[in-house]
Amino acid sequence: SSIIKGDLLQHKKWTYLSYGLTFSAITQRTFLLTVFITDFDFMDIYRWSAWLPWMLNAVVAIVLFERSVLKKHNNQIIQH
Repeated sequence: SSIIKGDLLQHKKWTYLSYGLTFSAITQRTFLLTVFITDFDFMDIYRWSAWLPWMLNAVVAIVLFERSVLKKHNNQIIQH
């Protein structure tokens, strides 16, 4: 485990990814609600919702992680 080895950055990265991928269940259900407000076929939306929330949430988690790392890095530069 990265936290036991003292690699806080790697631990933070996996925490972001874990939260993002866990949140995919909520994203999928929200995505499935589009069937009720559009004329799209349920099976088409269902097929897309099988993988799209995973990809979307993984990308968002990585972007948020990288932004937090850059923000911390920029704050350290300003302080020195």
